[in-house]
Amino acid sequence: MKRKLIIKILIIASLALLAIGGIITIIICSNNKKIDIGFHTILESKAYTYEEGRRMTFNVYSDTYSTLLKDTKNNKYILKLNTLTYELENVSVERYKSEDYTLIKISADLPYTSKTISSDSAKLLIITAKYQLSLRLGCLSIFNHDEHELLGVDSYYGTYSIVDGQKVLVGINIKFSKKYLKMRDLKIGEFAYGNLGQAFISNNMPHEINISDYLATYNIYRVERSADVDVSNDTYFIPLNYTTIGTIRESYLTIILDDKKYYLDDFSFMTNELSYKDYKDKMKDGEFI
Repeated sequence: MKRKLIIKILIIASLALLAIGGIITIIICSNNKKIDIGFHTILESKAYTYEEGRRMTFNVYSDTYSTLLKDTKNNKYILKLNTLTYELENVSVERYKSEDYTLIKISADLPYTSKTISSDSAKLLIITAKYQLSLRLGCLSIFNHDEHELLGVDSYYGTYSIVDGQKVLVGINIKFSKKYLKMRDLKIGEFAYGNLGQAFISNNMPHEINISDYLATYNIYRVERSADVDVSNDTYFIPLNYTTIGTIRESYLTIILDDKKYYLDDFSFMTNELSYKDYKDKMKDGEFI
């Protein structure tokens, strides 16, 4: 009788252990299960001039219209710039459904900064109730203009070329409002540098070109920060070189003219969205962490 009782207790204990093991396995599998929703980004080079109340926007492409990314009341949205992190405030999320994808536009107030900050590997971390999503953004800069004076110009626009399958801002066209003797250190954001040594006068440069048709020795990766270039009231085409390439659609400009620091406020070089079809194979997948 005693032996039967011991056997019964062992059987019950074994079943209990199996049940506990099964529950633990289910929990582990549930926590580590693959999330089928896909999120993707295009690496851009974003640059903003800081002013109170200004906003920044990030484009995310999704395989589905329904998403937790829109739950702004409960989510956290964290911008990561190298060693700096900022929890974004006043976040809003808009969704635009297309036949093949959903474009999600995430907007937030610009984080305050007392100095210019930048990163060539910026990320957006979104913490939801079910998962944490890390999205690669590309380059991002926030400019503090306290030491610069606002520059006046008569005309200003960008020129693009296709480089490695993506549309890249290869030059700017600028006509100053007054005459300066020399210019140096022109930058668009913090990662595109004006090649002043290859600048030339041009009043009708198209918005899209094959840059090599105009500059046979042009190398987008060879940064040449020429100084003391004479300027007049003519419209100049100033080619750009990059330390890190990313599509620039909007940016500020900084320049030194006659030894004085100037800036041009955020300017939209490109008003339309980037083509999903053209960039689909170049998008970076979001990572669930």
